[in-house]
Parts: sequence; structure tokens; C-alpha cells
Amino acid sequence: MRATILFPSDYFSPRRPCDNYAAEFEAASAFPNLDVAVFNFDEYIEGVPLKLGTPAGSLATSLIYRGWMMRPDQYERFYSDLSGLGFEPITCPKCYRTMHCFPYAAEGLGGRYTPRFLAYPLVDGRVSIDAEEVNRTFARFMVKDYVKSEKNTDFPSCIDTPITQSELDCLVEKFIRMRGDLLTDGIVLKEFVNLRRYEGRTNEWRVFYFWNWRKISLAPNSGQPADAPAPLEDYLRGQPSWACPFYTVDYAELEDGSWTIIETGDGQVSGLPDAVVPKDFYQRISNALERA
Repeated sequence: MRATILFPSDYFSPRRPCDNYAAEFEAASAFPNLDVAVFNFDEYIEGVPLKLGTPAGSLATSLIYRGWMMRPDQYERFYSDLSGLGFEPITCPKCYRTMHCFPYAAEGLGGRYTPRFLAYPLVDGRVSIDAEEVNRTFARFMVKDYVKSEKNTDFPSCIDTPITQSELDCLVEKFIRMRGDLLTDGIVLKEFVNLRRYEGRTNEWRVFYFWNWRKISLAPNSGQPADAPAPLEDYLRGQPSWACPFYTVDYAELEDGSWTIIETGDGQVSGLPDAVVPKDFYQRISNALERA
């Protein structure tokens, strides 16, 4: 099976990949069953019609995107526009939303393997969160939208309970304001858990799953030392309940030595950990497609 790998282009050189994805573009182009192409991501998100740097008719119809995150509504438009050009993206909008937005993926876990959380969808740009419910649920919690937190800012990384309704409302309003147009789907309050550290670094690992839950990459993802243990293989089996073709799961070691799932992601928009060699990554994708 052949497939096209589509990357964001350099803004001023629309036939070349952007610097962040240049190594992946070069790696993917080495495999005969992988075609590579680019498009201007920034212009597209601003509303410009989708246009690839290579004629669509010369490319494989099955398509895998590797690039910047999109909100689910943006990806739905992207999927439709790619289909209109004759492509068959392997990840449908439902699968993208499920794995990109953690609360939806967590539903498939049945409350297992991940810290507790409360999810509140946006209604007309606002959410209603009951402080009493939060105080009953958490000793400490963190605030996110359905995808991201506000790291490396003055927003608190964790909040202790009890918290008053006015304090909680102010925090949530600040978070929504800081996320701006990037705010995705709603607000998630997630139990703050203590992670084991090695030389001051948490022990987090990212797994890419591709095509029938096949694990194609397992790599450290938090700058931890090389001798930090990896999750046990029995814990790394993909979840059939997700039924998505390309996704990531981030695992972290807790202080007691057990493991938890801290994030999921759509494989198209999840970054490669530093330890992953792009050539090896695309070799595994190529091999999986040949067996498809």
C-alpha cells in the first residue's frame, strides 16, 4: 500500500517543508511507498483554499498528515478539502477528535489507567463549574482545555482544594482568556499526581500506535536519564475500544512505581520525541503499510 505524507510548508517557500518538519520530510521521501507533499498551513488556517505544492493527481490517494495541531472543527474542514482533492485521509474527523481531545479518549478506558478528571464543555464560550463538586473530587488539580494546559506562563500548574466558587471562576476565566483562539472544546480539571523523578526529570514515555494498534515507536519524552525504566510491555497494548488508525499515548511513572496514562494524541499532530530517529520512524510506517 502506498500513502502520501503531507507536511506544512515553509511560509515563504510553498514547495518546501517548514524547518520543523524538514527532517521528517527527507526521511519519508526515501521510501518508495511513501509520497511526500506540502501545503501552506498558516494560510489554510486563515481560510485560504487548500492547495498542495505537488499536483494531487501524482500522489498516492491514501494520506497521512504530519504537522501542526488543528482544532477538531478545523480538521473536519481539512479532511473534507483533502477528500475533495481525491485523497482518502486515513484518520477521519471522529478519530481525530477522539484521540486529540483527552476526555473522549479517556471514555474508552472506562475510568482505568488515568488520573481522575472532570470535563466541562464550552457553551457559548463559557463553562459552568461547581466548586463543591471540585472540592469533593480533588485534593489538588490542574486546569486544561480538552487538549492543552498553559505551561511556561504565570498560570498555576496545580491548585489545592478547598477552593471557593469565586476563586475557581476567576481561574477558569483567566485560563480561557489566555488560551484565546486555541481553546479547544471545553475545560478539563485533572487530578494532580506526583510522578517519579530521575535526576530531577519525570519519567514519561510516548508511544505511537499505527494500523490495528501496532506499536511503532516507544521513546522517552521528558529528558529523563537513559537508565530510567520504560513501561512494561503488557501495559503498552493498544486499546481496541479506540479503533483509530494512528495515535499516541503518553505514559508516566508514578512515585510508587506504577504507571498512568497522562495524555493521548492524534498521531498526525503529536511531536516525535528527541530520541526518535525520523528515518526509523518512517521505516516502520512504510513496513506497516506494506502489510496493510
